[in-house]
Amino acid sequence: MVHNYFAEEEQAIEDVLDDLMYPLTYTNVHDNGYLGDNYYIYFDTGCDGYNHLSFSMLSMQWVISCVVLGKLLRDFRDKVYQLMDIQLEFGLIS
Repeated sequence: MVHNYFAEEEQAIEDVLDDLMYPLTYTNVHDNGYLGDNYYIYFDTGCDGYNHLSFSMLSMQWVISCVVLGKLLRDFRDKVYQLMDIQLEFGLIS
């Protein structure tokens, strides 16, 4: 029923869910240097070096996507309830 009546809404929710897979931003912060005989280059990917995530690396797009997802899910729920009420009223489902 969901796929038949709400394909666009389903796709919108899936698109937002894809955005939620990556909550961190990647920066160009990097450093390099020698450690013994080895030369290293590292890039900051959201970790502060002590296995804790840095709040500054949290993507604001991710935060906004969380809010949008909540609104999409509430709208979707309301549409499903409205469709079910209509179908119950006309005896299309029991």
